[in-house]
Amino acid sequence: MSPRDPNQDAGEIESHVDSTGESEPVFEEPWQAQIFAIVVELHKRGAFSWKEWSEALGAEKQKAAKAGVGESGGDDYRLWLTALEKLLDRKGITQKSERTGREDAWRQAARSTPHGEPIELTPQSTK
Repeated sequence: MSPRDPNQDAGEIESHVDSTGESEPVFEEPWQAQIFAIVVELHKRGAFSWKEWSEALGAEKQKAAKAGVGESGGDDYRLWLTALEKLLDRKGITQKSERTGREDAWRQAARSTPHGEPIELTPQSTK
């Protein structure tokens, strides 16, 4: 399934109706919906223009095509994530070192959280 138009409000996107009239999820995985919503929200807050986003995502898609990476839903959203990270780096909004620290904190929190419980990051865990 391909990503939806980022000009559409992410809050409105929950499912769509297929040709049989049945409703089906728009995203294959929750993280795909989350990255979509993050892109939409950052645009709304003025972090980047749609033109900047389009150029960043287009560059990642070109790299993937040259490398022979497929365009399944998961692959496409991985490109969204990569494009967003690079765009935020370029604009000085976040840096790789900050993301790495958060990823490490997330992994530690996940390891110490009992199965089935929500994983929570505390302010102390992200420092």
